[in-house]
Amino acid sequence: MAVMTTPEGDQSPWAQPSRPNGSGPEYGTGAGWGAAPGEPGYAPPAGQGQAAHGTPPAPVAPSSAGQPVPPSYPAPPPAAPPVGYAALRTALRPGIVPLRPLTVGEVLDGAFRSVRANPGVMFGMTALVVTIAVILQTLLQWYVQGLVAASLSRSLGGGMGGDLLAESLAVSLAQLVTTTPTIGIAITVLTGLLIVSVSRSVIGQRASTREIWDKVRPRVGALILFSILLNLTLMVAAGLVAGLVLVFDSMDQMGLVVLTILVGLLFLTVLAIWLLVRTLLVPAVLVLEGQRMWAGVKRGWRLTRGSFWRILGITLLAIIIVVVVTSAIAVPGSIITAIVFPDAALTDLAPLLVNAVVLVIAETIATVFLAAVIALLYVDVRMRREGLDVALARAAAEAE
Repeated sequence: MAVMTTPEGDQSPWAQPSRPNGSGPEYGTGAGWGAAPGEPGYAPPAGQGQAAHGTPPAPVAPSSAGQPVPPSYPAPPPAAPPVGYAALRTALRPGIVPLRPLTVGEVLDGAFRSVRANPGVMFGMTALVVTIAVILQTLLQWYVQGLVAASLSRSLGGGMGGDLLAESLAVSLAQLVTTTPTIGIAITVLTGLLIVSVSRSVIGQRASTREIWDKVRPRVGALILFSILLNLTLMVAAGLVAGLVLVFDSMDQMGLVVLTILVGLLFLTVLAIWLLVRTLLVPAVLVLEGQRMWAGVKRGWRLTRGSFWRILGITLLAIIIVVVVTSAIAVPGSIITAIVFPDAALTDLAPLLVNAVVLVIAETIATVFLAAVIALLYVDVRMRREGLDVALARAAAEAE
């Protein structure tokens, strides 16, 4: 049994692609693997080769009937095997996915397989981290929304309608303010952790929680900084749109206000989708390749070049699957909250605790599945552009 090959580190297949990006022959052609063997056929008659070089052929022995025996020909050689790695890689599957460019179905199926390959890490570790993050976010939201609701209620003049509007606005604002620094950062770090587990499962290995944490720990700061900068970029863009709305409102230009809101929402949606897709592979680059933060962002940006629509389509399919599954959990949770706490205010702690339990389950499922899809998209892009399948096949063979 050979020593397990870890697919991370400076000498790993992740850090050193088999074929530089955009160079060398395309796979499936057999090019780059030496000259093809000659065409199968029959060998020349005995002695013919020597005659060509000035040596007379050997005499033919007569048969028992006095007739010369016709020259015998050797049996034809077997058909030449397929040239190159193209045929071998179609059957090579040491782990959760075949080591070749993946189809959409193989990416989604591989995400489910990654959970079955290492359920203790994929679900156990995720549930623990998400639970801690959700508890912290719930307590912060409860505290912040209480302060904001009281302030808004005084500003709106109180009353039944004013209090209800103040509570609704306070809940939304508090949730927006407290989610990113708690659940958002936790999910970003978790994505990096789970990507390591999925990368091992690709070559048929299983990593322990300790091994994964030892790998990701030096990259936690880069993951957190990347998450904060990405969210700040989106928040600044949203702030600019909101500022324009306030300016036009102060000028009593209601037509411009409505137009700015509609165009602004469209702009923010397109910007968010574009940024999220172009930076989707950055966590995988930071963790698996050990890149620094800015170098990792640039590297992830380059990897998505030319694959934007494919990555967007697969990610949207994954999100739809997650939304369907989590909705089946969230809807019963909302019904239970309404039945158990019919008279509770929106800012009360008890409904928040019930929602927190539902949120833990939903976020655990969503984080596990989406992180696996991101990891497999990263593997797929590098197999398509850099020949990573060859390096992964070598790593899998050395681990046997």
